[in-house]
Amino acid sequence: MNKTVIIFVVVILGIICFNMVWGLSNSMLETPKYKLIKKSGSFEIRQYDPVVIAKTQVQSLTKKLHQRVFEESQITFLAGMTKMLKLQ
Repeated sequence: MNKTVIIFVVVILGIICFNMVWGLSNSMLETPKYKLIKKSGSFEIRQYDPVVIAKTQVQSLTKKLHQRVFEESQITFLAGMTKMLKLQ
């Protein structure tokens, strides 16, 4: 077989496998509990329990960033002082 054809087949099989795994993981997603309020044909009105979608800790990231900037400025200052002392 031609090398290009083999690479093409491997890539296509990889994409198919990825889609299968992705579909499986999506079907296993947790669904929040709900109470059925009203149903009319294929239309449903549901009441869901509260759910946290995303949570971040920006303050800790900001603190780490400030600490890193302070450390970098100290290193730059010390390097400049060392260079200046060597010139004298």
